[in-house]
Amino acid sequence: MNMALSALRGVAQTAFNLNCMDAETLARIRSVKRVNGDIQRKGRALDKQEIRALIQAAKQHPQPVRRCRDAAIVLTLCGTGLRAGELVKLERRDYDNGILTVRQGKGRKYREIHVADAVDRAIRAWLKVSANEAENALFSRIQRNGKAATQPLTTTGLTGILEQLQLTSGIARFTPHDMRRTFITRLLEQGVDINTVRQLAGHSDISTTTRYDYRGESMKISASRRFKCW
Repeated sequence: MNMALSALRGVAQTAFNLNCMDAETLARIRSVKRVNGDIQRKGRALDKQEIRALIQAAKQHPQPVRRCRDAAIVLTLCGTGLRAGELVKLERRDYDNGILTVRQGKGRKYREIHVADAVDRAIRAWLKVSANEAENALFSRIQRNGKAATQPLTTTGLTGILEQLQLTSGIARFTPHDMRRTFITRLLEQGVDINTVRQLAGHSDISTTTRYDYRGESMKISASRRFKCW
């Protein structure tokens, strides 16, 4: 709504400059105040049961190659916190011995992520079944015949894969970026200090990282009960 108001003010100013509007009308338009809406957090963090359900849904696909790829995508997203755009730009050279290199992160920032064992196994399984077909892209498209294609995934394609897994698993709707929120939330739940989380997420400002904290009330209650100042 505020964007619309800003656009209308711009049109009114241009109309005034072209002598198509009088000063009083322009002043009345400019006096319309911005709207202060309720502050609601975007997105959500998936719980452990939902992640397991997505992995199980991936493993139900009739194509073995598709099973390996989709399971690896789910584990990579929630286990590394990659943005959708970062994941689809990954090349095969970017993964080596459990280390994922993000060369084209947001703001052209470079970072390395040491992945968990489960993520490493999933990526290795995908690379093994797609080694003879796929070329440069770490995560490629899959042809109708069940073979990996040479073309890399797109963000639209990635969203479609996750939507299909969501429908198959029966969990609530989520976005690819919610997997990033899940990654950050899990790290904080496990007691990782927020500055380390910031670095793993590729954030420049720690205040950005705090907006991804979706820990529930149970964590606050638990922290309060464990607190000692004596």
